Formats: sequence, C-alpha cells, structure tokens
Amino acid sequence: MIFISLCFIMTIATANAAAFNGVDADKPIVALYETRQIKIALQPQLNKQQWQFWRSKNRVEKSYQEAKNMHKNEIEIWEKNAQDISFSHVFLEQQRIIEYNAGDLRSLGQVPNWDRVQHLISPELLNQLTKTASLKVLGYEASQYSGQIQGVDLTVIWIDDLQLPAMIRQIKSNMTYSVHLLAIYPQEKSPWKRAEIEHFLTMDFADLGDNEADPIWASLGNKHH
Repeated sequence: MIFISLCFIMTIATANAAAFNGVDADKPIVALYETRQIKIALQPQLNKQQWQFWRSKNRVEKSYQEAKNMHKNEIEIWEKNAQDISFSHVFLEQQRIIEYNAGDLRSLGQVPNWDRVQHLISPELLNQLTKTASLKVLGYEASQYSGQIQGVDLTVIWIDDLQLPAMIRQIKSNMTYSVHLLAIYPQEKSPWKRAEIEHFLTMDFADLGDNEADPIWASLGNKHH
C-alpha cells in the first residue's frame, strides 16, 4: 500500500519573504520543511527529516533526495489533469518509478484532496479551529489557530499570502508530530536542483504483479500492495 504523506507543521526559521509579497497559490515555489516526531518517554525519542516541497499550478512534489538525517531517498509527485489526480512514486536509489492513475488511487482508497496536496493541509481545516492570534511570520501576515479535532490537540500558523501553513503541531497521547518551515523561494531562485529522473524505468502500478521475475520490481511491488 502506498503512503501519501501530506504533513503538518511547527516552528518557523528563515525564508525569502520579499520575493513572495502578493503571491497566489499557483505561483511556482519551492520550500524546505523539516518533519519532527517526538515520543515522550523516560528517554524521549526524536526523529526528524528535511524535505523539499515543489508547487506549481497542476503539479506538487515532495523530494527527500537532499534531506539531512534522511530516512528515505524518494520523491512523491502529484499531478492534476482536469478532475483527475495521478501519483508517481520515485525511488532514487533503484532508479525506478511506480505510476498510479486515478483509478489505481481509487482502488487503494488513496484519492487525495487537491487543496490538501497544494496547501499541505485542507484550508477548510481552519474553520474547525479557533483563531487565537495575529502575527507576522517571515514578513507575512499570519494567523494562529488552535483547537482539538478527534482527540488531537492541533495548532496551526497560516500564511495567507503563501496559502501555506508556517506551523502545524499535533499532540496526541505521548506523541508530538510537527513539520517546520525552514526556507521558501520562487522556483527560479531555488538553491536546489530537481533530480534527473527522465532515464528511470517506469511501471504502471497495475502491471507490478506481472514483473515478479525482476527482483527490484518485485521488492517495490511487495511494499505497495
């Protein structure tokens, strides 16, 4: 089964704010985030990973290729065509790509909400929370929201000009999950390069079962069924 990880966020660091005044949600941007997961115990455990978020009008990708403290070496790509959304899972070390069309995603129960894909959370989520503060984040007007949804304590700092969260923190039981915005740029000024994946072998998800003789495809297929 695939895992479409559309994350939540926490602390703010540096970013390129001046270049984004008045930006709309379709303007090509690239941002650096860090996911943190803290398990409260006698010896608290912290796991973290940085990843890049590339967004344009009909394409969003999360890239783990140059992340520090990297736990995986992959890229996740969503593309919107008319009313359908497709997904590509890129495995950089294996130089393989598994493609999922809209029907595949429906059969797996993994059809994403495009607003959530573009904005990392569904903006409607804010309607379920209470606005607790107005503040400036990286030179932008932002609002802080707090509340509890399905037993999870949730805090969101939302940057309207970017249509992205600057911070989201989830607390449930002995676990805190958060994602931190570290930097953001117009794509034409990005300090990162996209991975060159044009030469990678590509397989439709529906055809994975027909390639069990190939150990790489068989291994990837076992992870995604």
